[in-house]
Amino acid sequence: MQLQDGIPCAASSPGKADYPRIQHRHKTLLVVTDSQSLLAALNKGPLSQTDWTEDQIWQRLLTLTCAGWSVHLQFCYGHCGVHANELADQYATQTMETGQYTEQGIAPLWHTDLLTCFTTQLTNKWRSTIRQDTHRYLLCGTRPSDLSGKDLITQEVLHRQELVHLARARCGESELWGRLYWAVRDCTNQCRFCNISPEQSAYMRSNNDPTAPGTDTVPPSARRKTSLQ
Repeated sequence: MQLQDGIPCAASSPGKADYPRIQHRHKTLLVVTDSQSLLAALNKGPLSQTDWTEDQIWQRLLTLTCAGWSVHLQFCYGHCGVHANELADQYATQTMETGQYTEQGIAPLWHTDLLTCFTTQLTNKWRSTIRQDTHRYLLCGTRPSDLSGKDLITQEVLHRQELVHLARARCGESELWGRLYWAVRDCTNQCRFCNISPEQSAYMRSNNDPTAPGTDTVPPSARRKTSLQ
């Protein structure tokens, strides 16, 4: 286990659990456990316990509460994908054997809640499926779209015309797609950023756009990278 304010506490089993012997009040203790005894104990009140282990669990919880602690219980199934679960067990056993609850070497919790754990797992899975042969990946990597309406570099609020360009880009139609060709030259025939439609190409040529396909002369100003939000 690990206190949220950095003071460690651990238990190798429900029957051996103990609490930090410190004088601070109004602290929060996060208990992450896969103990079936804890679930069984919480199904009944403290005065209805008949099992010794479950009664000891309630005694520890009541002692912590009376001492001013706010106890948060989080149950997670053993080896369900929580990172370094075995390492957590190792530190818990070590702490109980030494009886010292303020060891500096005890690592903090990797996830404070299951929602964060699931979000991390899904994000990593999503990133592993992203195509890496597109202009957007080469320019932005796996960074998600930013819908804040601010410049990614200066954090200045975008003006109306810039917001219009972004809206068109997100819909898949923009006369500015061809400009990305000068930011990232390597592309595939399926890349929509540089393989623009004939209508878009005609529009760019009608406006004397130097980045239109087939243009030989490209001014340096047109080669600047265009950041997609």
